Amino acid sequence: MTIGLKKGFRVAGAALLFSSLWWYGTATGPSLLVNGGFEEWNGSVPAGWQMSAWRLSGSDFSAGPDIRQPHEGKVSLRIDNKVPNDTLCIQHVPIQEGHVYRVSAWVKTLNVQAGQGSIGACLCVGSTWIRSTSLVGTRDWAPVEFYVKTGKDVDRLPVACRLGYWSSTVTGTAWFDQVSVDEVIPPFDNLSPMFTYGIINPAIPTSRARWIRMISFGLLILIISRLILVASGTLPFLPWSRKRHRKK
Repeated sequence: MTIGLKKGFRVAGAALLFSSLWWYGTATGPSLLVNGGFEEWNGSVPAGWQMSAWRLSGSDFSAGPDIRQPHEGKVSLRIDNKVPNDTLCIQHVPIQEGHVYRVSAWVKTLNVQAGQGSIGACLCVGSTWIRSTSLVGTRDWAPVEFYVKTGKDVDRLPVACRLGYWSSTVTGTAWFDQVSVDEVIPPFDNLSPMFTYGIINPAIPTSRARWIRMISFGLLILIISRLILVASGTLPFLPWSRKRHRKK
């Protein structure tokens, strides 16, 4: 084998290794969310999405396509809260249990002011406290994202573009574009913020959930140990029963 051929194999091997490390721990494949660029509409509602708000009156909020403020493509989603409100555009994305997903979007705001609370425009998982960082005031297009590890028996992820939040009604305007839900391959150690989405604890960050499991397991061991001692006669069933027995 010539020196040139050996060098070529080394370069090809290095390139292959670099490419594998580049993709390792990143999102792969097309987005699982449909119409994340808001290019298709059914009237004032983007195709594949649903609109909802705390105050549902048409005089309280408006939403629709905006061809003047796209981040990419021709259109973006625009939400206007005319009075303090919590308005969202939501899509239930098909996913698999036990997988990790990156939820991301681009967000822009104009005069977003919190009448109550401090959360402005954000990307979130509906009916939970899982959300991205929020934008308030007037901000140019900025990327937001978070990661979700799905729990058992979960097959849908309710992803929402939201202006306002629970206990945080706001006024102002927000634009959303390029919303995406992508499956992520390991390793997951450096992905942040990471949340666990499941049936029992839908909005506990994975680090906190790990501590809760450890503490619960420790308490269970203590209870079992005490029951064993009580059954053997080493300890009374009730802590104060031995003291009463001594007084007699």
